Amino acid sequence: MHGVGKQLMGSEMLRSDWFPALSDGLRRAGRPTVPHSEFTMAFYGDLFRPPGHALAVGDPMFTASDVADGFELDLLLAWWQHAADVDPAVPPATGSTTLARSPAPRRRHYGPCNAPGSSPMSRCGRSSSI
Repeated sequence: MHGVGKQLMGSEMLRSDWFPALSDGLRRAGRPTVPHSEFTMAFYGDLFRPPGHALAVGDPMFTASDVADGFELDLLLAWWQHAADVDPAVPPATGSTTLARSPAPRRRHYGPCNAPGSSPMSRCGRSSSI
């Protein structure tokens, strides 16, 4: 949902984030874009949050460790894999270089040439950037 975690924003702030992303998606799909003047964004976050509070009273701050094994994890991984199938910029949901279950999202695979703390001149004999 576009408004999850955005209850302190408003429709114009959400619109400024979503309009370019949706326009890019439409272009990538070979579809006509929507004129900026015709694009509106609903906002209802203020309806679910008491004034002066970031979240509704009692709402927990969820993290990746709250994702349950089974259906919930399978669904998230299926969505992720589908995104990777249609967008080359999204890493696959399989393998050792994914974001799954990481306390600090990191996707980089460290090999002997780009290990953390290594110098720009790696032991592979060429300059590498991390």
